[in-house]
Amino acid sequence: LSSGISEELLFEIYDELLKKHGFKPIGLAHKPEKNTPIQQSMTISSPQSPRDFEILVGRLFEVMGFNARVTPASKDGGVDVIAIREIGASLEKHAIQCKFQNSPVGRPILQQLLGVITSDPSFTKGILVTNADFSRDALDFVKQNGRLQLISGRDLETLLQKYKVN
Repeated sequence: LSSGISEELLFEIYDELLKKHGFKPIGLAHKPEKNTPIQQSMTISSPQSPRDFEILVGRLFEVMGFNARVTPASKDGGVDVIAIREIGASLEKHAIQCKFQNSPVGRPILQQLLGVITSDPSFTKGILVTNADFSRDALDFVKQNGRLQLISGRDLETLLQKYKVN
């Protein structure tokens, strides 16, 4: 057990157990950067930077019922947001990568994300979120792998409206 479980994961499990039993999580593993509160109000058209976009995505996943945190920019390992939610007796843990760009996201980015979630078995899914769209190669690659999910700019706008994220 000790060789495969990081200290951060143990703190995340501890926080989830506290929440499950009606206590407030202590957040030892969830110390977001002081200048990037997830509660900040934004829409898909308002992010001024990739970091703002990550915060917006983190806020969306919080509203969707996840315990979400934006990872520190310099040491994210290709994961911009980690979203965790308990469903029954199981735990969903998503590695979310955000791409704030004008051009379609291609297959190489998805291959990198798949590598990240494959190397850490605690992740149940990898989600790539963009304000743009995806290339045909990217769409074909996702069809081959059930652990990946795509959220395009159009899809993101729909989710923001549905969950009233502002």
